[in-house]
Amino acid sequence: MASRPNILILTADQLAQRAMGCYGNPLRHTPRIDGLAAHGVAFTNAYTTCPLCMPARATVWTGQLPHRTGVTTNARDLAVPADIPTLGVTFTAAGYRCTHFGKAHDCGALRGFEMVPNSGAPVEETPPWTNYYDSQEDRATTLQAVDFLDKQGAEPWVMAVEYNNPHDICLWIGEHIGPHADTPVPGPLPPLPENFEDADLAARPRNVQYNCCSNFRVAQTLQWTPENFRYYLAAYYHYVDLLDAEISRVLDALARRPDAGNTIVVFYADHGEGMASHRAVTKGGHFYEETVLVPLLFAGVGITARPAPARVPLASLVDVFPTLCDCAGLRVPDGLAGRSLRPWLCGHSPRDTRPYVVSHWRGDGNFQVPARMLRTHRYKYNLFREDGVEELFDLAADPGERINLAPDPAAAAVLEEHRARLRAYCVETGDAFFEEPVYVANGVHSHPSGQCPSLR
Repeated sequence: MASRPNILILTADQLAQRAMGCYGNPLRHTPRIDGLAAHGVAFTNAYTTCPLCMPARATVWTGQLPHRTGVTTNARDLAVPADIPTLGVTFTAAGYRCTHFGKAHDCGALRGFEMVPNSGAPVEETPPWTNYYDSQEDRATTLQAVDFLDKQGAEPWVMAVEYNNPHDICLWIGEHIGPHADTPVPGPLPPLPENFEDADLAARPRNVQYNCCSNFRVAQTLQWTPENFRYYLAAYYHYVDLLDAEISRVLDALARRPDAGNTIVVFYADHGEGMASHRAVTKGGHFYEETVLVPLLFAGVGITARPAPARVPLASLVDVFPTLCDCAGLRVPDGLAGRSLRPWLCGHSPRDTRPYVVSHWRGDGNFQVPARMLRTHRYKYNLFREDGVEELFDLAADPGERINLAPDPAAAAVLEEHRARLRAYCVETGDAFFEEPVYVANGVHSHPSGQCPSLR
């Protein structure tokens, strides 16, 4: 590598790995992002640290889990402690110009970045869908990022370009509450996922059973027909299309630069989207793969293309910071929760010694239900503190998470192994999960069995 690489970080909000062509979606709504993956490394087992914007994004910029950053919800009065190193401060100290465009949602985790304000820009109409403010802000983000790339000089740079979409699906859901007739869309409707329904929902944690009580977007879909959910999927793919188009403009601007060949491009999503799996929309309150398994890919200088990513390891969003330090030849700050993924980016396939990755949930407002996901190489173990109900999924045999094995005596040994690993993780990392208070307001998560609309 002739000189320190430039770094372009592209962020999506609410993009499920399952929605992308490079991760196997046959509808292929992300051709430009797929092109990055074809020339780089796409991590198939990459997980968010929390299926919620602010906690997840804070972990990217600090390399720390939510219990360490203190950003556990979307409350804007939270703040990352000043003694926690950030990516922006680390790279600025090394002589990089760090500039941020678009959605922040960082609670101070973007210290060290020059923050460029954004007030939106006009976006062309695309009937039958409405393009809301998220899409308008994304267009302004693109225009600002392109202008930066056209004018930035030769000094090394880190540019964070954070998009909202496909987050506009939230407002689309809000305009289609309850029973309604959908406006025809061009082309065939996407099919419903195989795990659209759950046969054992009554055996799941209360926070999952009564997701309609704590997720108002789910509540808005309770009277939808299966056909309504297919129109929702069509709308979601539309906002994915908009995201890919904006990213395409930025990548075109990068290609015009003389230092394009000395640039690393990182693409990730802060969390996923329900995509009608388990009749879920948006995110939060559960750890289904659609919402916690996220796209994470690296391409560019020093990275060996790996078009068949079958042997890449368990990864987490906390790995982005140490990986970029390693790729740029910078010292990785001490005490980060993540690890460098550079060996896999350089064409090696070392044995993956990481036994698991973890994702957090807390909730806020009328409910505070601490929960943790511990994902090992084959299984996913979830524990919700409200009622102590556990979930155990064999992701090799049941990738759709349709059968909770926790109540099955045949799975007792595996269950106990994962219980022990979660407790050991809490001790090792100082995560006070088992001591966190639980609060659920009266009437929330307490519908009589069979009467809650979510218990179909």
